[in-house]
Amino acid sequence: KDVDLKAFFSQWAKIWRMKASKEFQQMLLSMDFHAPAKLRANIPPTNLEEFYDTFDVKEADKMYRAPENRLKIW
Repeated sequence: KDVDLKAFFSQWAKIWRMKASKEFQQMLLSMDFHAPAKLRANIPPTNLEEFYDTFDVKEADKMYRAPENRLKIW
């Protein structure tokens, strides 16, 4: 593997960052069927073993998801 996974996951988080008022976020929730940016940034990586290896995520960490609860598509 010749890929910088730390840079990949960090950039993933950066593209989904958002600064918005609570009122604007609530408006988006009422009219946009997409998940909020915070969820789009934080949930998908928790399904990838590479995320756990890259950041040494452990069971006590907030972004930990038990292996049996990780989504596997392929």
